[in-house]
Amino acid sequence: IDFEAGVGLVLQDEFHGVMIEMIEAGSSAAEAKGISRGDYVLEVNNSDVTNRSADQVESLLLGKEGTTVTVVVQVNVVFCPAPLCLPDLQNN
Repeated sequence: IDFEAGVGLVLQDEFHGVMIEMIEAGSSAAEAKGISRGDYVLEVNNSDVTNRSADQVESLLLGKEGTTVTVVVQVNVVFCPAPLCLPDLQNN
């Protein structure tokens, strides 16, 4: 019997793409270096996934137990909303 396995990433749809919401403890993703919560998934097995949903990307991360999947992520992307004050042009 072949078992379908995942790499241990929980993904979430965000405005800027598919973000890693959580990494399951003890998973291959948790053991990998260079993958962190908050990173964005760019490629799975050399296929661009930037225009795909989290569900579509998660399905690409499933396969036969023991097989390898290659994931490219964008690291340390921080989007910080910055409140900006508009100047009072009438009093200048």
